[in-house]
Amino acid sequence: MNFCGNQHMVADGEDVRIQVVCRKCLKLYTSAPVTREQMDRLMKGEHVQDVLPTWSPGDRELFVLTGICDACWHELFSDEEVDE
Repeated sequence: MNFCGNQHMVADGEDVRIQVVCRKCLKLYTSAPVTREQMDRLMKGEHVQDVLPTWSPGDRELFVLTGICDACWHELFSDEEVDE
């Protein structure tokens, strides 16, 4: 698993929360709890959508894949064409 590289793991009892600063807007985000078993599965290379199926695509993108929040992702990769 290739995490985006700017995460920080915070222990929360038996669970872990992932903290990440969006690479574009620089806001700090904290994930919902993730079990240590889920973290192990991610680290072993399982697909994030299989390990965290209840997370939205935006959360998976932010916390595990690219480190870009949903709002910035849509701003960067919007399908809308700019008026000329």
